Amino acid sequence: MAPRIVSDTFGKRIAENFVAIQVTIGNHDREFQYLINDVSLWVQKKQKVFTPEPVDDIFFSSTELSLLRGVAEKGQGQDARNKTLRLFRGIGTIAAGLIGVTSFGPAYPKSVAVFNGPVISAFSEAFPDYTINQINRLNDSAYSANTLIPAKHSKVIVAFIPQAIFLNKEQRKLFWDDPTALYPETNGSCKLRLCVDFRRITAILDGDFITEITDMPPIVNSVQFLDSEIQKFENEKPVVKGFVLGSFLTESFVDLESAPEGVSLSKDGEPTGNRINFVIKSNKPVPPTNLNFIVTNNRGTARITKPVRYMPDPPTLESVDPATGKQNTSVTLTLKGTNFIPGSGRTRVQISGAGVTISDPTDVLGTSLKVTLTISADAATGSRNVSVVNDNSQSPPKTFTITPKAANP
Repeated sequence: MAPRIVSDTFGKRIAENFVAIQVTIGNHDREFQYLINDVSLWVQKKQKVFTPEPVDDIFFSSTELSLLRGVAEKGQGQDARNKTLRLFRGIGTIAAGLIGVTSFGPAYPKSVAVFNGPVISAFSEAFPDYTINQINRLNDSAYSANTLIPAKHSKVIVAFIPQAIFLNKEQRKLFWDDPTALYPETNGSCKLRLCVDFRRITAILDGDFITEITDMPPIVNSVQFLDSEIQKFENEKPVVKGFVLGSFLTESFVDLESAPEGVSLSKDGEPTGNRINFVIKSNKPVPPTNLNFIVTNNRGTARITKPVRYMPDPPTLESVDPATGKQNTSVTLTLKGTNFIPGSGRTRVQISGAGVTISDPTDVLGTSLKVTLTISADAATGSRNVSVVNDNSQSPPKTFTITPKAANP
């Protein structure tokens, strides 16, 4: 694949450091599935990938290709885009933390809330994350042995090999500008040792047609959500799409075990031999948690746990009802706003000043929650600031007023 195409598909960092070798395997049989045992890449001397002095044979097995992907994954997040995003999030976290220990006036909490929400979200949308993990999603699944190709279907595999194995600094520049500049027919006799022709790399396929299947339960490799989908779990009534990857052999079904209350899963389209799309729906926000998936077919079952992790959006607070309470009493408040996350203590409420204790939130929904304030007899009267906090992000405050206790008759 030409580097600029790789850049458009997988990101510039991948294109600048890896050679992408695309292999298409077609199963033309009308009846039987094809089980890939191994796909290897072979650079042979006689093919003269390098001229005039060809290199020694280089052989990449499927295991080695998978390990090379792991090398790339270790560098995930080191590109400028992800460094900038982490910096923004760090600034937002520090600013939100400062609100709780200092007083900057009424405009500062609102500014931090806007920065932590729309600004960071806008940056993520404008500069999407094209890191090595996206390769797995864009190619259906990471390549592994024992991949099934259904009858009359094809499988596209993209192997990513470090450019440093083949190319020196000058060759890498030429390869980026125009890969054909390294071809022998373009570069003449290659006296400058700049000839490299990746078209001559041989893909070696080993596999078997599946003519009979006995006692083969589904094999589940992973459950995947796009980052943009995971964030939808915090919506008021989330609808989140994902997919299960593996080897299913026969028609399989996916469901959730011990699903959180109000959460359900349904099939999205028709499953293939290695992928089942699904949709998760809930009648309320789903806090960061672990979801337990079960895949079944007429041969057996397979289970896998998928952690659901996301950074909650900053909460907003629209109203506090009631907005007043007397000394030496307890009062239950209903707070309304947005981005309240139920469960796991991810959303909490705080109030300024001494003499008031506040309970953990109850009845937490996406737009409302309840807390109980216990106001001591000697609590200072006057206005207090009430705020809602998601992890380290805090809503602009609303006012709650403490009034004197009733006089003794």
